[in-house]
Amino acid sequence: MAVDVVTYILELEDRVSKELKETKGNADRLEKSLNKLRAEQERGRKADERRAKSIETMKKGMAAAAIAMTALAAAGAAFAKSSIEATASMEKYEAQLTVLLGTADLAKERLELLFEIGSSTPFELDQLVLAEQRLESFGASGNQLRQGVMDLVGALGGNLPEAATAVGKSFAAGRAGSDGLRESYALLFRDIDRRANLLGDPKDILIWQKAIVEALNAVDGVVAGGTAALAATFEGQLSNLSDQWFKFKKKVGDAGLFEYAKLGVGELLRA
Repeated sequence: MAVDVVTYILELEDRVSKELKETKGNADRLEKSLNKLRAEQERGRKADERRAKSIETMKKGMAAAAIAMTALAAAGAAFAKSSIEATASMEKYEAQLTVLLGTADLAKERLELLFEIGSSTPFELDQLVLAEQRLESFGASGNQLRQGVMDLVGALGGNLPEAATAVGKSFAAGRAGSDGLRESYALLFRDIDRRANLLGDPKDILIWQKAIVEALNAVDGVVAGGTAALAATFEGQLSNLSDQWFKFKKKVGDAGLFEYAKLGVGELLRA
């Protein structure tokens, strides 16, 4: 009987030991599964964070792209408007010169000449047109005195329309009516007076006009080379750059944009 009890106890101990080992093995496997699950969850969390960051980056990129597109659209609209204004200015100048010169053909030819001069000199087209108007209005020839007046401004300062007014008044009124020229450009006035005295009587209007033409166009005159000197300055170079930009805008406007805009305005006026 004692042997049976011992045997039973040993068998029970053996079964319990096996069950404990199996339980421990199950626990180990469960712990590994839990660790694996935790690792997968961590990878998922990091993936979610990366996705969230990617989405946020994409949102920022899309917002930046929208801003850029809006800016480009605004810049395009501004450039289109500027191109239309450039061509509209040319149309206005041509109308003004038509009144001054008598025919549209002469005005168109003169405007094309002034446009090319403006593209290669430190003077803006609007200044050239206004100076041309001043000279022609006083009976002086723009073609004869334009370069000299440009040199005058380049050499002695001032602005082109005012210089053209001073020269034009002197040309029309003679020496006695040259106060503007004497006050603003005394050096040129003295040179004209000297040349007029060499030609004859400076009070003679024809002699005075001839002296003006000589003084403004002589290679040894006091204003000779003034335009070239001004063009070499930083301000002159900026002006030339501005002229080239105006020229480009005019080409864009001439390509049909201006006529299209005029057509639209015409339709609005007829509505």
